Amino acid sequence: MLDNDIDEFILNLTKKGKLLNVGAGDGRDSLVFQNRRYQTMSIDYSSKMKELAVRSGINEKDYLVLDIRELNENETFFGIWASTCLYHINKADLSNKVFPAFNKALSDKGIIYFNLFEGKGEILDESPKSYEKGGARFYAYWQKSEIENLLEVNKFEILSFKSDIILFEKPFFRIIAKKI
Repeated sequence: MLDNDIDEFILNLTKKGKLLNVGAGDGRDSLVFQNRRYQTMSIDYSSKMKELAVRSGINEKDYLVLDIRELNENETFFGIWASTCLYHINKADLSNKVFPAFNKALSDKGIIYFNLFEGKGEILDESPKSYEKGGARFYAYWQKSEIENLLEVNKFEILSFKSDIILFEKPFFRIIAKKI
C-alpha cells in the first residue's frame, strides 16, 4: 500500500524537479524516484543506511547523513517524501523545527508526503517490532486534529488524508499536503 502512495505523491507534483527523500534508509524509495527520472537528494540519520544505499546504486554525493531536525537546505525541492521516519521525532521538534524547515525547502505549491502513527502520547518502546537488532526506539502517536493543526500552523493544505493499519499492526495516517 505504501508503494501506491508513491504513485499518488507523484500525481500531485505540479512540476518535475528535484525531490528530497527524508529518512531514506537503504535508498529503496530514492531508487524508485530516480527510475522515474526525478533528481533525488536523500537524507538519513544513519551512516550505515547510507552505505547500503550507495551499494544499491544511490550516488554518494546525493545522500547526506543528517538529523532531520538540523535540516538547513539551501536548495529548493518540488516534493518531500518522508515515509516511515517522522514518528521517531518528538512532537515539539516536528512542529517547531522539522515542518518549518520543510516549508522553507519546498518550492511554491510544493508537495509533501509523510506518515505518522495514530494514537496518543510519546513513548520509548523497549522492544519494538520494527527494530530487529533490539534496543529501544522512540515513537510519537498523533490524533488527526493534531496533524491538521501542525499543517495549518506551518502553512500546508491537506490534499489526501488516509488512515489504515499497515505497519506493525498499528493504525497509521498517510498524508499528502501542499505548501500554501
